[in-house]
Amino acid sequence: MPPTRRPTHRGPKVKCEVSGCNNNRGFKKNEYQIREYSRFCDDHTCMARKPQVATPFCPKRRESGALFCGKHQKCGGGIGNCLQYGEYPDRHLPWVCGEHKCALPQCRQPRDIDTYHCRDHRSLGYPLKCAIEPCIGVGQEDSTFCINHGCAISGCGGRAEDDRRCHEHRPCLKNGCERFAQERRDFCIGHAYCDIEDCSNVAEYGARYCPEHECISKSCSNVRKGRSEFCQNLKTNASSMDVSSRGGLGATHAHSIANTTSVKKAGA
Repeated sequence: MPPTRRPTHRGPKVKCEVSGCNNNRGFKKNEYQIREYSRFCDDHTCMARKPQVATPFCPKRRESGALFCGKHQKCGGGIGNCLQYGEYPDRHLPWVCGEHKCALPQCRQPRDIDTYHCRDHRSLGYPLKCAIEPCIGVGQEDSTFCINHGCAISGCGGRAEDDRRCHEHRPCLKNGCERFAQERRDFCIGHAYCDIEDCSNVAEYGARYCPEHECISKSCSNVRKGRSEFCQNLKTNASSMDVSSRGGLGATHAHSIANTTSVKKAGA
């Protein structure tokens, strides 16, 4: 049973809400022949209808000289952040700007997120669009990113971050090292900051201490003792003295400068 017919409003209640406009508000009849009113007259009512709006009329007034309000003039492509405005003369919605419209000339649908074509036409085999919005570059082979947004390592399809490398191919920060840094770290598996607190130097590959804090004996990787160039182990065999590859005296095991001096005096 249809609902009771509502009385038709007359007088000021049906006037357009646009300041200075004396036209009556526009309306249309629903399936029960009951009038449903817009807030504005026909000249000021946005032409958007269901499913673009949930109510019979758009609650916003149309822009001056246009058919739609600002919301429904906005580009409907991309991820909703396009700032371009326009409209189709035949009132087709949503309007899509040239950068986000399907590349097929006769199609007015927005592009799919990773291609130059809409969802209905993406199977045509055209090249993929860069997945970074609002970039309109062409995706590289085996990648959804263009040359500016893709990893520079050949064969990698990841997104570039710093130095045009993805997070898996970031270079080790040690000067001269060509290895990749470990995940969430600055260095490769063999390099790290010196273990000495407050030291910002980088240790050599596989070492715990930087050259300034490591014993100068070429066969020792212990930390130096105080201001000495050697570690704290004092057990030194004089016959094992040799010249370190890093310069200075060395031994098969670490020793202090004081002990080295005593060895020299004993041999004098």
